[in-house]
Amino acid sequence: MSALRYDIKVRAARESDIPTILTLILTSFSNFSFFTYIYSPLNTNPDFAYDTVYYWRKRLLLGLLDPETSIVVAEAPAEVLGGVDEEDESFKKGMVAQEWSEKNISGARGRDGAKIVVGFAIWQLNQGNAGSQVFKTREKTLYEKIRTYLIVLEVSAWNKVYQRKDQDPHRMGLFLEAMGNLCQTELYTSPHVYLDNLTVDFRCQRKGIGKLLMEAGISQAREIGGDGVSLVTEASLMGLGLYLKVGFKEVGKFVIGDENGDGNGTGGNEVIRLPVLQMIVGAADRT
Repeated sequence: MSALRYDIKVRAARESDIPTILTLILTSFSNFSFFTYIYSPLNTNPDFAYDTVYYWRKRLLLGLLDPETSIVVAEAPAEVLGGVDEEDESFKKGMVAQEWSEKNISGARGRDGAKIVVGFAIWQLNQGNAGSQVFKTREKTLYEKIRTYLIVLEVSAWNKVYQRKDQDPHRMGLFLEAMGNLCQTELYTSPHVYLDNLTVDFRCQRKGIGKLLMEAGISQAREIGGDGVSLVTEASLMGLGLYLKVGFKEVGKFVIGDENGDGNGTGGNEVIRLPVLQMIVGAADRT
């Protein structure tokens, strides 16, 4: 069913949206191999998600305070959640996380309300290693600077004294190593707009909501792109078709683990391979 049937609006996220975004994050984890790979302890103890909620709440707050980060949400009537196969295993897994979130995250919303947030995307401007500010953004206000400093200080102290229970330490180490290597490539050291996360409620997949979120980010990139700006992301295999449809091209692989492994993320070498995607937009792309 197309998103055009529903009154779906993409808008800038607000701090009040964070509980719902946290719920979307948790419900997405069980349905994507990359997240189940990193956050495998959540399969044995759902309450480890308290650590996930703490970390992501702070990360989202920092994004809202950062002029070089854009967080947008898709808002829709509650009826958009209908028409799902409730016997599907992915639906059942999503509902477990949904119910945990509604019980344990203050402000998380279920089906109630005329409008609900059913998806979000996080876009980040990366100035690259050029040594100059390619993307022109406003300066942080004094309030934003002070609040950012306090959040960073709090999270830093938390990381020093606390061992997160929601992540597999070995797999997270492999991920950080792989991400570090990827960020040294020319694609990532050049100025670009990075799509950090795009998530749609598991109860309303394949209704065009992801495309609307993507188009909103691409439109923003066109506004700042001038003669052309590079959009970069890594995609799940499940979402690859959407990225290719809107104009991204596969330009590489993001490999977590031993490249000589079996590649399915479940065997002895526990390898995850994700497509690295790029799209160039700018003034010439305007239609």
